[in-house]
Amino acid sequence: MIIIFNIKQITIIYLIMYPLNILCIIPARSGSKGLPDKNIRLYKNKPLLSYSIIQAKHCKYSKNMRIIVSTDSEHYAKIARN
Repeated sequence: MIIIFNIKQITIIYLIMYPLNILCIIPARSGSKGLPDKNIRLYKNKPLLSYSIIQAKHCKYSKNMRIIVSTDSEHYAKIARN
């Protein structure tokens, strides 16, 4: 059974198995038309992308969760790794 829902731009996919495994996918596309590179713009000295990653890491299910950042930019991927 697969359950998918969105919380604050974070898509969480629950794969109901034993033991519980959770896959968190954070999409970070680089081609914004309105505000170029908005996902890596700094807000309070951190890129916006990092807030989604931090939120996922502090989730109560984080022990059973794998976080994946999906992006089309090597620069965005580098920021996500750090």
